[in-house]
Amino acid sequence: MRGAVLVDLLIEASEIRDELTWWYIPERHADCRVAAEKALGQWSKCFADVLVMEPDQLHVYEIKSERDSPSRLKKQLYEYVTYAHAVTLVIGEKILKRIERALPKACDHAECKVEEVGLVVAKRVNWWIELETLRPATPWGYTGAMMLMSLHQTELRAHPLCRAAKLNRKYACVEYLDKVLTPDQASRFLCETMRERLASGFRSGGNPVDDPIIAQKAQQGGLFTIADIHCKH
Repeated sequence: MRGAVLVDLLIEASEIRDELTWWYIPERHADCRVAAEKALGQWSKCFADVLVMEPDQLHVYEIKSERDSPSRLKKQLYEYVTYAHAVTLVIGEKILKRIERALPKACDHAECKVEEVGLVVAKRVNWWIELETLRPATPWGYTGAMMLMSLHQTELRAHPLCRAAKLNRKYACVEYLDKVLTPDQASRFLCETMRERLASGFRSGGNPVDDPIIAQKAQQGGLFTIADIHCKH
């Protein structure tokens, strides 16, 4: 009779992402849309694993599976602080200590406080993944014109103030809106525009969805790989 073999399975990023999008986020964000693998900013090479778009803030969930390392955390956090309102790290239990040790230097580089970055630990319990909040994220609000660089030129030009001022160039629109809008108004315009983009059937990268079935899923809340979903509470 062969003895039982106990396999200590590593927690994969896909398992964490499923738990996030199906359960964790819907329980905490009542009115949101969600994008997977979303690039932020015009030239950013960092892709948010999960981007939650509420009416007035963008919340990045960065996944660190037990196969990951903290090596990219410094650059990623800098990008997220530049383009989003809040960041939560969702970390496999086995690498939690390594991420926590790397976090202070990453926060110094990103010019944010350690306590502002949310921490969630992913644990395997009876073959299932459970997410436990260690520290909720503290939003830092609108941080300046760079946030608006996530929008396309046509979206910026469509703002009534840009139309009234007859502005066409992206940089001119960003500079003008950053000057005339309050931080709350700028945040709401950013978030509402990005939410409308997804609802109209755009992929997270900003390219139109050619497949009508995928576009329909994006509008109805279907979950599929590297695509946009609606999150309904």
